[in-house]
Amino acid sequence: MLARKTLVVFIISAMVISLAACAAGPNHLENTLNSNLSVAGFWQGVWHGMILPFSLIVSLFNSDVRVYEVHNNGGWYNCGFVLGALLLGLILFESAPGRDQERSACLHCGEDLVCGSCGEPVEG
Repeated sequence: MLARKTLVVFIISAMVISLAACAAGPNHLENTLNSNLSVAGFWQGVWHGMILPFSLIVSLFNSDVRVYEVHNNGGWYNCGFVLGALLLGLILFESAPGRDQERSACLHCGEDLVCGSCGEPVEG
């Protein structure tokens, strides 16, 4: 029993240390001006989050393009960046082709497509 508790403590400790190792470090360029003499804020974060996939593709071929502006104002830029990425995901996945807006169901029992209970094809 003691060996099992020791193993559980070891596994939990290893998981905590592993997760802590993945934490982001400090941004030493926060609240410093970029080459345009500006600091990115919330709305630029939203925009950068929305163009994230495109920036990522371009950054693979052009070393001058980054997906994230390091000259930002901190938490508000980060919040906008995440919000922009979420908005992009919602826009893309809610309007995806082939996504059924309304699903038809069997008029007899409510099953989708072909009714498994009565074998009748779905109408509508």
